[in-house]
This record gives sequence, C-alpha cells and structure tokens, in this order.
Amino acid sequence: MTIGIALGNGKSRKGLDVQHLRSYGPVAGCNRIYQEDEVDLLVSTDRSMAAEIQQSGYAKTHEFWTRRPIPDSGARKLPRPTYGYSSGPAAIAQLCERGCKNIFFIGFDLGSSNKYVNNLYAGTAYYKTATERPTYYGNWANQLILISERWSKNIFYRVLGEHSTAYDFKRPNIIDIDISNFKRKINSL
Repeated sequence: MTIGIALGNGKSRKGLDVQHLRSYGPVAGCNRIYQEDEVDLLVSTDRSMAAEIQQSGYAKTHEFWTRRPIPDSGARKLPRPTYGYSSGPAAIAQLCERGCKNIFFIGFDLGSSNKYVNNLYAGTAYYKTATERPTYYGNWANQLILISERWSKNIFYRVLGEHSTAYDFKRPNIIDIDISNFKRKINSL
C-alpha cells in the first residue's frame, strides 16, 4: 500500500470528495467527520469527542482509534508514542503503521488566515465557536516532525489551500503542495 490520505478539519479540505479519495488508498479522518463522510479509519484523542463517537455505536462498525476506549465499544487504543499525539498527527501515524509510504494530509491548516478559528466544525459540540481565536498549532507541527523522523523513508505531502498557514517543518520528507499539484501528484503515483 503506497498512498494514504489524512483529512484534518481545517477549512482547506472543504468540498473534497472523500469517497473518490478512497479510491487512491485508505483515508483517515478526525473527530466529527464521522457524521458526514465514511473514512477507512477515524481518530479522536479529545476525550469528550471520543466518548460521543463510541456512544453513537460508530466504533462497533468502523475502525476507530482513541486514547481511552470505552469497554465493548469496538474502539481501539492508540499505541505509544502515537497515544500522546493529537487526532490529526495520530491519524497520519496510523496510516504509516498500515504501510502507506506516500501520505497526503489535507485540512491541516496550522492556524488561520485571519484571527478566527479555522475549523469546519466550529460552533459544534466540543469545538470553539467561529468567532474565537484559533487553537495553538505548535504541538501539531512538532508531532508531524516526530512522525516524519520516525518514518524517514516516507514522503509526507501537506496539501495547502487558501486557508492554510505557511510553516517550514525543516524536514526533507515533508513537502508542501497546492491543491492542483495534489491532483497531479496523486494521479502519478
């Protein structure tokens, strides 16, 4: 398995056809995406969000990873060191564990293009409202660096959209591409 796609919840992933993306390889999603699209694996490290997902019955019929699975919910416990990561980086690590060598991550906008939250689910349960300041993204960036070091032979493509914030990971195997280059690149692998 060579291609994996991880979907964060930043606004840059809005409008993507998730089911079409699944034709290229496994798609990992985070948190509330479970209510709108089917993904191959779902990760939630937020305790309240993870409890909601498990209590919905989702984990009994879908692959779901979290830190503290509720007994008999069907959820799986994230392994160390992924256990300590946020949902997005943990989803990317799970794709690496599956053997994906080319990982595209979309919706990992790292901040905001304005002073407000950049999240498709802003204002829903367990998320900030759309008028709050964006969440600090330094931990996510550091976790992505750790993943790129651990799987140093993998290539990680961060797909940038109009809502993405520039970030230099200083890692040769993390490459920024825009959405049009993403479409070209994924079709060439």
